[in-house]
Amino acid sequence: MIFADSLENTETVPTGLFIDKVVPGFPKGRIIEIWGDESVGKSTFCMQLVANAQKEGLKCLWADVEYSYEANYAKALGVDNGKLGLIRNPEAEEVLDQLTEAIEGGKYDIFVLDSIGGLTARAEIEKSSGEKTIGAQAGLVARFCRKVVPSLSVNGGILIVITHSVIDIMSGRTHTSGGKKLSYHKSLSVRLKVKPNAALKV
Repeated sequence: MIFADSLENTETVPTGLFIDKVVPGFPKGRIIEIWGDESVGKSTFCMQLVANAQKEGLKCLWADVEYSYEANYAKALGVDNGKLGLIRNPEAEEVLDQLTEAIEGGKYDIFVLDSIGGLTARAEIEKSSGEKTIGAQAGLVARFCRKVVPSLSVNGGILIVITHSVIDIMSGRTHTSGGKKLSYHKSLSVRLKVKPNAALKV
């Protein structure tokens, strides 16, 4: 048995972005959710975060579920693609297994999952168009979170999960994709929104 006073204070990693004005960086050993509407800049935000983390000597891994990672664009944002680990696989189970193995291995400091909404379960891939696989994605996310939370805590890794905002047609409320299980495990949720009538500055 241990006592609570034996626990050390949680360290944080500065993002180098505007979020540092609100919180003192992202906490190590935790799951961070980045969410918002489509094309609001969620992946761009994470690319900038990775670029700043690499400058501090941190090792990063990107799980490109959506097959949308643009190396040239990321390079323009400051990412060193030669030092960025990349996971690509059409099956959600394979992606999450590889990500779990990497988190448990402790060789990386920051992990980006882009995105929950893009995870496609093996059962869904194998079924014909029109057949339903209700709850498959949410179940995968729930099991994945339960597996990696202890390893993140021990190794001090940071898992950044990108999700999309979804409007419930029954209630009209906005929530995130992938079910509610992620809400039980995340320590910080950052919502990106487009400011109305904002002018683009170049």
